[in-house]
Amino acid sequence: MPRSVRVAALALAALAAVLGGVAGLRWAPLEETDVIDAVVQHHRNRTGGDGSDCFAVPGQGDVWLRVTCGASVYHVDRRGQRVPSPEPST
Repeated sequence: MPRSVRVAALALAALAAVLGGVAGLRWAPLEETDVIDAVVQHHRNRTGGDGSDCFAVPGQGDVWLRVTCGASVYHVDRRGQRVPSPEPST
């Protein structure tokens, strides 16, 4: 096999390994505690309130966690992103 073919194959394999590693880290599963802590910190920054009044319960549908801090309710998806409040089903 010519050297140029081996170098190209090796370069493509290395690129695939790097891209696979980056994609895997990007979609690594989140820990509930980390997500709740991030939402509590957001609540503190936004309102200046205390985070001790926050608690989380499992969500429904696209909502993974529902974090309630006083009168504020935050809905979080499995990627750790806050999502709009889901419409109540009738």
